[in-house]
Amino acid sequence: MNLFLSRLNEPQKRWYVATLSEEADGPSDRKLALITVLDEMTIRRGKAELQDQLSALPLDQQRRASL
Repeated sequence: MNLFLSRLNEPQKRWYVATLSEEADGPSDRKLALITVLDEMTIRRGKAELQDQLSALPLDQQRRASL
């Protein structure tokens, strides 16, 4: 996992780890922080960013409308 994370930029890292944290049987924020060396607050920030972004997208549309 850390090899994969090393190839991502900072937002991508926190978003990826946030998705792992959100899984029903996934590790806790604390455990992910220990594994990835990301701060727990950074993981929570990633969860909030994903939630904000996803809530702005229409539920019935997979892609943005083309111009």
